[in-house]
Amino acid sequence: MRYFMAILLGASLCVAAVTVEAEPPAKKVEPQPIAQVLGKPISLADLHIVESDKTDLRDFRAIAGEILAPLRAKYIKEHKLEATEAEMTEFEEFLAAIETKTPSKKKEPLKPQKPEHEIARFFIEQWKFHKALHDKYGGRVIFQQAGLEPLDAYVKWLADEEKAGNFQVFDPKWKDAFAEYYYKPKYHRFLDGETKDPFKAPFWRTPNDAKKKAELPQ
Repeated sequence: MRYFMAILLGASLCVAAVTVEAEPPAKKVEPQPIAQVLGKPISLADLHIVESDKTDLRDFRAIAGEILAPLRAKYIKEHKLEATEAEMTEFEEFLAAIETKTPSKKKEPLKPQKPEHEIARFFIEQWKFHKALHDKYGGRVIFQQAGLEPLDAYVKWLADEEKAGNFQVFDPKWKDAFAEYYYKPKYHRFLDGETKDPFKAPFWRTPNDAKKKAELPQ
């Protein structure tokens, strides 16, 4: 009898083992996309949210970094706005001239920086991109630390890009965060009406930059 019970117990354990092994693996839950740009989904995990940033534009910076860079690169490539070697050399000479005029200060440990060529490339292509947007759409221009920015032109360009399906923000919270920067004057210093053609020449060729004509919104 004990022999028979042992056989039944062993058989039961085998069946249980087979049953456990036969269970399909749990499906991996993919994060829900909050946006898409050029067909690539963007989830919350993709955003670089700086928790120490307590400003109203923290969430804008997080999602704008994922959306604007690919769209900007696409526009620059399609419209052949890449920086040339001659332009980068000119920009580097501009930076060198500034350094020679800057009074020497207490030497500090050097911080890792992008190669000068990459810094030049960024500013040149950004200026060309902004000029192209302003030439096409017009509108108000603001002054930022990185140079002039055609705010109204950005709004119209992004509307066209969204209509074309090149990007979309699905989540209402992040849709509002993305729009925050573009629709509230309190964040910006606008150029006055006297500057008819703010993108006539790049700032590295214009010592008295339009910065002097910038004014805070009333």
